[in-house]
Amino acid sequence: MKVAVLDDEEKVCTLICTLIEWEKIGLELTGTASDGISGLELIKSTKPDLLITDIRMPGMTGLELVKAAKELLPDLQVIIISGYSQFDYAQTAINYGVVNYLLKPIKKQELNAVLQKMADKFAAAQKNISKAQRLEKIVAEHEKEKDRAALIAAVGSHSGAENNRISISCPLRISIIKIDSVSETFDRSAAAVLNSKIQEKIDQLIQEPHLGTFSKGYFFILAVHESVEDHSYLDDLLFWCKSQTQIFRNFTMSIGCGTRIDQDESIQKSALAAFEGLARRLEEGSLQIYENRELLPERQFSVERYVKLFLGVIMQESESAFKSAFDSFKSDIEKQCLEPYYYEIVLQEFSRCFLEESTLHLQLENLSEIQQAAECLLVCASKEQLWKTLYTYLRLVYDLFTAEQHEKYVKPVRLAKSYILQHYNESLICLNTVAGQVGLNCAYFSVLFKKENNGEGFSEYLQNLRIKKAKELLVESTLSVKQIAGSVGYSDPKHFAKVFKSVSGIKPVEYRKLYE
Repeated sequence: MKVAVLDDEEKVCTLICTLIEWEKIGLELTGTASDGISGLELIKSTKPDLLITDIRMPGMTGLELVKAAKELLPDLQVIIISGYSQFDYAQTAINYGVVNYLLKPIKKQELNAVLQKMADKFAAAQKNISKAQRLEKIVAEHEKEKDRAALIAAVGSHSGAENNRISISCPLRISIIKIDSVSETFDRSAAAVLNSKIQEKIDQLIQEPHLGTFSKGYFFILAVHESVEDHSYLDDLLFWCKSQTQIFRNFTMSIGCGTRIDQDESIQKSALAAFEGLARRLEEGSLQIYENRELLPERQFSVERYVKLFLGVIMQESESAFKSAFDSFKSDIEKQCLEPYYYEIVLQEFSRCFLEESTLHLQLENLSEIQQAAECLLVCASKEQLWKTLYTYLRLVYDLFTAEQHEKYVKPVRLAKSYILQHYNESLICLNTVAGQVGLNCAYFSVLFKKENNGEGFSEYLQNLRIKKAKELLVESTLSVKQIAGSVGYSDPKHFAKVFKSVSGIKPVEYRKLYE
């Protein structure tokens, strides 16, 4: 049970809070206030179940406060605190539905007895909520969710092809609050917090029937019934958005204001106008309201050629070809002199198609990192940021592909060297054996090993490793040359001595004498 405590003296508020056995009775303090106006605001914001108030308060008397509070919360329980000289006021309070009042000075036992009785009454009332009422609440919430889903669907199909109906009656207006990132990444958890704050602020600002929901984490969609053509609430909302960017410093915001539509029009027209207006932020800057009264003529674009171009240069693993392709793509887009709306659409469509095709053809492993980079293109506040983000995204794919291709070749060679290190002392180890261990064709493995080993082939590498190990044994052990030959994989001591001299320039015995 939530409790608000009001008294014109802060020390009396503190005393009351000290006397109450909160945990034992099962009570929770929502806040305190020392004047009637602040008290009413506290009641509006916290919606307590019980109000404890002095009968005399500055700004608004306790009786006026109780009357206003009861109009807001009809089920609110109230305890009036009064002095003997204020008993007549208490009688008036009874007419407002207040059945509990305490006289000063407040006694702890009496206060908690009254609170326990009211808490029991509240608990009983909660238990008595009928199944029908609970079902009604569930149905209402379900309808609200359906309404939000319909709004998202309507705005999502802003080509105007469908007609998704929502509960807000015409005339109405669709507005879009767009969250963009001013950093290199997009913090979705922080954006979710900001979206909830936007919803709260809209509910405070707009008195007309309205519906709001956020989509994809960076659009807040707002439908407002406008009995008269007035959207000044957006000015207040923009002022608030500016203040929030001082708190959420990695974000900026813009508002797209759609057209006001009548009964016979679909909401997609208003949504499309809002989207087209929003795109102007790319050229004119964020933290503004963009209103678009005339819709742009529909235009069609194909990005398939550019997607194929980038897939080709990435597969070539050519740094110069990659940079040239990017410069060419940017130049071609700039030459088309697209309106900001279509400018943004084309780059985002390219990003989406490229993500699909690169996933299919390049078969990269780190898809989540690539997807996150692609999503950043959806939260850019300027053309410059769009191109910078697109380059970062494409470059990431290029770098991951070349790294994975390099690893694809390097890994078998690395595994082969590890196997050779463990088995070089076996006389039967050969190219076929090691190629089989790493799962490659013998001829292909031979070429790959030499390429990734700076031109040193398999036989040469094995021979050099064996001689290196033989030198260590000649210096550090007392084993005979014959024993050392066997220890490093040579069954014939004479052949070992011949190979040792060809590599080192001297015989094994002579090498040992150098270190005696």
